[in-house]
This record gives sequence, structure tokens and C-alpha cells, in this order.
Amino acid sequence: MLFDAKDLDSCIAELSFNMTMQPPPTHTHTHIAKCTKEWLDCYRPQQPKSPRTALSSCSTVDDVLRLYLAETYPSSLNAGCVMRDGVMVGSPFPHIFSPNINHKGFISDTQRSANSGVYSVPAMTSLQSSSNIHSYVASLQQCVAQFKISRHNHFLEAGMEEDDYQEMVENLFTLAECYKTEGG
Repeated sequence: MLFDAKDLDSCIAELSFNMTMQPPPTHTHTHIAKCTKEWLDCYRPQQPKSPRTALSSCSTVDDVLRLYLAETYPSSLNAGCVMRDGVMVGSPFPHIFSPNINHKGFISDTQRSANSGVYSVPAMTSLQSSSNIHSYVASLQQCVAQFKISRHNHFLEAGMEEDDYQEMVENLFTLAECYKTEGG
């Protein structure tokens, strides 16, 4: 409700008049309280009332990431972790980045000097599985099973034994079976 100057003057006049009376009549006191409340409500800065969202309940970056993963991949079991520091960039890689990437790995308006490198970069990764994982692992197992390690001396010279290799092939088969669905 908006007040015009006449309504405001009326409330102030009534308030002034009733301050001299002891005790104020109930109906006048109620009217003054109503006028004052309506006037304050009208001129008080109003905060926009926004509906409460799931995002507004997040208090940390980790909570936001968990919410994002749950909303984006609702049928998957999700886990997320936010690292506060970037991934360290070792030699010779600090100098492969564009000059507009600063030493912490963020895009910058100013260019980094030619002899200054990038020493850490922000990173995000995801590990997910799908209904096709069985066929991927089974295909890998079939390819690896065809590989004859005895024909490649450099594997044997590096310490790989044929029995260890065969065990890894069997482990791939077992892993593929773990992802096999009833229809596949």
C-alpha cells in the first residue's frame, strides 16, 4: 500500500494529538500502529524474495560440486573433491603455454614474460562408467590376449614374466565380466 502526503500527515497529526492524551483510546492506538507499520513497510527497502534453490543450500565449493554431479548424472554414483591448489607443471612443460596464461595457469589480460613459465594449472577430471564398459574392457582383453609377449624381448628384459602377463590378461577378462549386464 502506498501513502500519499495527506495520509502521512493524517497519521502524524493523530500521533501528535494522541501523545497528549492519557491513556490513548484503543481504536486510535490501533490506527496509529497500523499507519506506522504501513508507512514503514511502504518506505523500507524491500528485499527481493527469491525461491530457495538447492544451490542456495550449498555452503562450500565441495557442496556445489556434489550438487552439480548429482544433477548432471542422476543415475550414477558420484564422488567429487575440490583441490585448493593447482596441479604442478614440471619441466619442460612450463613454457608450452600461451603467453596470456599467467604463472598460476589462469587466463590473464596481460602477457607473461617469455622467460617466465606456468608452474601450476587448475584441473578437473572425471571417472565414469557407462553401459558400454563391458564391451570396451572385453575388446581390450581380446586384443591383449592375442599379443605374444615371448616375441618381444624388451618386455622380458624389463622384468615382465610370461606368467605375470597371462595373469593380467585373466584379470582383464574377470573385470569385463564384472560389468556384464543381463541383456549384454
